[in-house]
Amino acid sequence: MPHSDDGAKKRRDFDDDMDNQDMQDDDYELDQEQIIQTILILGNEIWNNFGQTQQLDDVRIFFQHTFYI
Repeated sequence: MPHSDDGAKKRRDFDDDMDNQDMQDDDYELDQEQIIQTILILGNEIWNNFGQTQQLDDVRIFFQHTFYI
C-alpha cells in the first residue's frame, strides 16, 4: 500500500520534538494544539495507508461515525 513520505517526515519530526522535550521535562503534557496536530498526523498516515492522497486538515472527521465505516 502507498504511504506518504510527507506524513512519515512529520511523524519523525514530531517524535524528535517529543524526544527533545522528554529530555528537558519529565512531566511534559501535551497542550490542546499539540494533541490536535498529533491526531492529524497519525490520522493522515492511516488515511494514506488506505490509498487516499488527499490530506485531511479537520480533526473532527476522525470522530465521525462515517469515518470508521
